[in-house]
Amino acid sequence: MARRRVSEPIPSPEVEITPTSVGQQVPSRIKRQRVQVTGARLPPLDRYMAILAARDQHRSLGQFVAWAVSEKLRTLTFRVTCDNRTEQVSTEEAVALLWSVEEADRVVKLGMHAPHLMTFEEQVAYQRIVEDGAVWVAMDMPDLPRIRAKWAVYTEGLAMEHDNP
Repeated sequence: MARRRVSEPIPSPEVEITPTSVGQQVPSRIKRQRVQVTGARLPPLDRYMAILAARDQHRSLGQFVAWAVSEKLRTLTFRVTCDNRTEQVSTEEAVALLWSVEEADRVVKLGMHAPHLMTFEEQVAYQRIVEDGAVWVAMDMPDLPRIRAKWAVYTEGLAMEHDNP
């Protein structure tokens, strides 16, 4: 184990140490993203080619697959409804329109803008929300804080996929 010289500062716990191209250690303030593990089945040929592509990019197979999915998502478009008209939007625009850290908000936004993408359980929860007139400020303006407060009522008896937004 290498000994630290007295003159070297000890990094604080929130600072990550990353190697540079010449082997020196420098602090880096990289914000880590929370990730979820997902499995995928690949045909042998696709798996072999993915392994070779990962080697070429100096990545693990998992890192390569995550990168490839991320790259593909940049080129996809989603069909959404805005202002009573259907249009194709980029993934970035869809995220801005549909994403929320709150599950209740995500279901409401999905119901309003992309109901064709909802699971059965999400459709049932959204229908219960739509039928509850007390949580709508206007026709297209839900009271999201009130919906969050009553979320357990709307999802009662449903097997919502809490780990899959």
